[in-house]
Amino acid sequence: MDDFRKAVLHVPGLEFLAAIEEEAELAAEGFTSNRDDGMVDKNLYILAQNSQALAQILRMWELWKSDETVRLEQGLAQWKVLFAHLKDVRLWGPQDRINGTQLAETWLSQAHADEDVLTAEVELWFRESPATRESVERAFIDDVQRLGGEILDSCQIADIAYHAILIRIPRSAANDVLSAKGNIVGNPRVSYVRPQSIASDNIAQSLPNMVTTTNTQPPESGPPLVAVLDGLPQVGHQRLAGRIKVDDPDNIDATVPAAARHHGSAMSSLVIWGDLEVSQTPIQRPILLHPIFSSTSVIDGIEYDSMDSEQLPVAMMHRLLERLFVGDPAQQGVRPVAPTVRVIVLAAGHTALPFGTRISPWARLLDVYAHRFGVLFIVSAGNYNEAISLAPDVPVGVLDDPEELRRIVRGHLISSAHERRILSPADSMNALTVGALHSDSVTTPLSASAIDVIGDCNLPSPISALGRVS
Repeated sequence: MDDFRKAVLHVPGLEFLAAIEEEAELAAEGFTSNRDDGMVDKNLYILAQNSQALAQILRMWELWKSDETVRLEQGLAQWKVLFAHLKDVRLWGPQDRINGTQLAETWLSQAHADEDVLTAEVELWFRESPATRESVERAFIDDVQRLGGEILDSCQIADIAYHAILIRIPRSAANDVLSAKGNIVGNPRVSYVRPQSIASDNIAQSLPNMVTTTNTQPPESGPPLVAVLDGLPQVGHQRLAGRIKVDDPDNIDATVPAAARHHGSAMSSLVIWGDLEVSQTPIQRPILLHPIFSSTSVIDGIEYDSMDSEQLPVAMMHRLLERLFVGDPAQQGVRPVAPTVRVIVLAAGHTALPFGTRISPWARLLDVYAHRFGVLFIVSAGNYNEAISLAPDVPVGVLDDPEELRRIVRGHLISSAHERRILSPADSMNALTVGALHSDSVTTPLSASAIDVIGDCNLPSPISALGRVS
């Protein structure tokens, strides 16, 4: 990597942007493996070029393909070392900017709902120079506005090398994006175009039976140590009254009716009381709740609490964390809201950004604040609510053999683990990511028609997202 960086510096106009480690693949096409399992590691090195530098790289690649002993200009010999490990050198193109982002699936479902405008998060390559970033952003905004689109939000965070713009464009322009055409997806300044799909973990649309407990002592006074970033709770509920301090600078309280406050109430109860089926002592200090869900959305027929569709989630979280720990430097005298908080609970996930080959911007943001302020983020791994679809050759009779059915279902979940990856920001390195076991303290027996397809309380829940499985 050091040699590669040095080679980059010898090419005028090149700027090293990122190194992304991809999953290994079987050796093929004349490549040999230095690993015991016969796999070949893949690395994708991403560069931004001006036309002169780009032409030079492609020229060197063509020369090297024709003659591996070719003599390159002084200082560029390391390019030959790099080329020996590559299958191809080509431009980062339009299709690369949308592959694996679930943009097509999300937009097509919205188009079927007759939506005339569609929203996307556009991540730009982060440039070190603030002036360059401003110039790139201005040029991109002009392109969007010429298409009849509008800019909803933008954000630059140097600490995590993040530069993104939230856009809303007409369906005709969106169709061009999906066809890898046009100035948005064809813009060399763009790294990815993703759908904006930020939602809570699904919780049944009814509150648990949070009856009064024998342990009703009021919480101790004092500043909160735990914060919950979620939907607004029913703060007057007998289980929650007096135990929550709400920080609601955007006045979300005025827009969310009490009957819709399922997720925030359930998460607040979980943090304060733990499992309600077990008699536990509640945490002693009030918790701080900052609402991040202001609306609901329906994904695959399931209703979720959702973030503001006109804000970038990373930008929203950045402003929120600054408010909690730094204050607002633009307003003199505005102090941090919760500098005493040391644990933050977050049960939200970017449903279009499962963990793959790079740490997500949202996860990197949590990493920075965890390190800077000594905060432990407890983050949900995410849920997958799709039906478990077994292979067509599985006989119907297996339904009468519980052990065989469980064996088949477990095998299916393991083999499809790559489709059930943890959701951003659960890929944070400094956070504690929490999945769900197939276990709880509920003693109510299953109905006669229900089938337990896992059978082992030590295994993950069939709806829980999984980490990388080898």
